[in-house]
Amino acid sequence: MKKILIVVVMGALLLMANYIFLEKNAISKNKVTEKIVQEDNYFSDETDILGRFTEIMERYESGDNNVPYSIEDSHKMIKDLNALRSYIRKTGRGEQIVSYVDQVLDNITYHIRLREYEKEEYKSFFPVNIIKEQILNSKQIMSVNSIKTRRQKTRHTKKLRKKIFELMGYSPEKSPLNSRIVEKVDCGKYIREKIIFDSEPGVSVPGYILIPKNIPLPAPAIIALHQHAGEYRFGADEVIGIAGNDPSQFYAKELAEKGYISFAIDARCFGERIGANEELIDYLGRWIGRDLLGMIIWDDIRSVDYLLTRDEVDPNRIACIGYSMGGTRATFLAALDERIKVAVVSGYVTSYKSLIENNRFHEPPSTWLSGILKYADCQDVLSLIAPRPLLIINGTEDETVPIAGTLKVYNSVKRLYKIFKAEDKLKKIIFEGSHGFPEKLHEEAYQWFDKWL
Repeated sequence: MKKILIVVVMGALLLMANYIFLEKNAISKNKVTEKIVQEDNYFSDETDILGRFTEIMERYESGDNNVPYSIEDSHKMIKDLNALRSYIRKTGRGEQIVSYVDQVLDNITYHIRLREYEKEEYKSFFPVNIIKEQILNSKQIMSVNSIKTRRQKTRHTKKLRKKIFELMGYSPEKSPLNSRIVEKVDCGKYIREKIIFDSEPGVSVPGYILIPKNIPLPAPAIIALHQHAGEYRFGADEVIGIAGNDPSQFYAKELAEKGYISFAIDARCFGERIGANEELIDYLGRWIGRDLLGMIIWDDIRSVDYLLTRDEVDPNRIACIGYSMGGTRATFLAALDERIKVAVVSGYVTSYKSLIENNRFHEPPSTWLSGILKYADCQDVLSLIAPRPLLIINGTEDETVPIAGTLKVYNSVKRLYKIFKAEDKLKKIIFEGSHGFPEKLHEEAYQWFDKWL
């Protein structure tokens, strides 16, 4: 709580600095004397609003980030802050700070209530615990648990795909791509073309296609889907190796050097499509029944359409690979589009319920699809890939993608591959480490493509 309050105070300091400076000058020059005093004479005409706010924060500081305020101090703090808030409202001074005072009041009240929620009679008041319990006890409408035959799997696939498109807010109908090449660069072993296509009316998607030299054509193509990492300025340019600071993300470049056509596009809010924060795009999309991940997946599906316009590409040998958010994209792309013949998913596969159990529900909106857990958990989505070749990569210490959930999903999907007698087309690589796609594992991923493409 102390950290939260410090952040609030620092924010207030930055926003209020100019205001306080001007106000103090005005008081000094004009010798203004305000005699607005609370009943207990708490404030005087010399009161510094921001200084008073900071003083209240420091007065009840516990000195230990892990030790919450006592209930007694919390109530005293609420009283002092309410007095400050009342003074601001009555005098009109320091209006900008009211929202910060309100944030702190809400936070303190939350911590008081949090202790009450520990008592049995108040447990049903706590919104977070309530919805978590509902999620963890939910039964997915389109679970694969009851599937025992290929025919059942085929029917399930058709229904679940249709439902996911509905959740995305899209239908399989497509508009003209209007594709164009805007740049060509000789990179030695391959030619890099910068391209633009329209994924829907009024929506342009920039990307790069890397075409190796001296390979027989048409050739296999691999869609390389970039990560998130909170670095919005990077996108496709990271996986093709011309930007970014993590060589483990340069897999589109590496694939081109190995003789594969590789293709990478900027997801919405990344690279050349950076703009407003992704939360805003997600909020706005919900007004028309779409969320950000759904928009991103749609663009990825249209990237397959683009590849099919290229004479260099063998339409029967298209694959995808992605790490983290790229793994999310690779999962849904392969699940929804059977033109993807092989998939490599790194740093994504785990039970969605395990994310809730491990409090990983604060992930950015570009990594989860609204409403999905009503119908399907991760294993149900991955079932849509079966029996096509699928390689899953995850770390044992990955806090973002809990390994227990990974193993649960893998075992569930493995059962479906057995139905098709295609156990050799499903593989997992579990490495010792945290969230990442170690370079030492890239070669194993590429061998998976070599085997099945």
